[in-house]
Amino acid sequence: MYDPDRVILYGYGEPTLYNQLNDVIELAKRRAEVVIVTRNYRFYRDDVNLTYSIERYSDLLKLRRKVVSMILTKDNIDEVKKVAEKSEKLYLTNLIPYSKDMYEKSVFVEISKKSYDVCKDIVGDVKFLRDLVYFKDHAIQKYKEVLSDVGEVNLRYIVEKAERMRTAETFERFLLELKENYDVDVPNVFACDRKCPYEDCVFVRADGKIFPCMELAYTHPLYLGYETLTVEGNYVDKSLPYPWCGDCQFLEGCWFVENGYDCYGNIPTCSRCLFSVGIAKCIL
Repeated sequence: MYDPDRVILYGYGEPTLYNQLNDVIELAKRRAEVVIVTRNYRFYRDDVNLTYSIERYSDLLKLRRKVVSMILTKDNIDEVKKVAEKSEKLYLTNLIPYSKDMYEKSVFVEISKKSYDVCKDIVGDVKFLRDLVYFKDHAIQKYKEVLSDVGEVNLRYIVEKAERMRTAETFERFLLELKENYDVDVPNVFACDRKCPYEDCVFVRADGKIFPCMELAYTHPLYLGYETLTVEGNYVDKSLPYPWCGDCQFLEGCWFVENGYDCYGNIPTCSRCLFSVGIAKCIL
């Protein structure tokens, strides 16, 4: 029988509410290191001790380090530094938006940093986009220059999401400074080259079914850019070279995306997975 290196008790709910958690931990400890994640994150406050859940399971798990994970949003940016000061290790990830409201609270953008840097002088420039539609020479020349540098670019996003991109750039500087001063693992706020972080992992759902990762374990909505997608709970081949859709100029209204494909013909696809481009990170 194959024994894993680690068993991680984690999911969309609160693991410590499970009434048989003690038995699960004891069983898992016989075969691997056990890691448990609780959602009680408020212990950094001066008037709050270690949370009830941590106290309850610290003896059982032989807790050695105060390691904290936190979801980064526009609302809690002021708290991040406080948490970093109180914890020995802090793992940050971006909010995965299931709705437009959640998307507005998140701080990432789906395009790559290279696309943003190349297009900085046309970010938010509605006139440029209009001139390109009317085949003005200067706009066509600029567009050719952009494509020669990055291959493809989502111009609608570059023009219409200017404030969001500038906010992401501000957060990027904040995270880099935070990392210089504390032991913090930070997410990308711009997409990087695509690579699945779960190639050597599996996710076991509460009903015992096995999935490639937590993101594909349940059917759920995902709001990116301009639309709500449906992520199907399904199985995929994690070794396939899925594309990343964030920079694609044809993304809005794409038949492939709307029907669950990607432009390589894969179905289901991981082409909109925020984990694959470092925007969302496993907080373990």
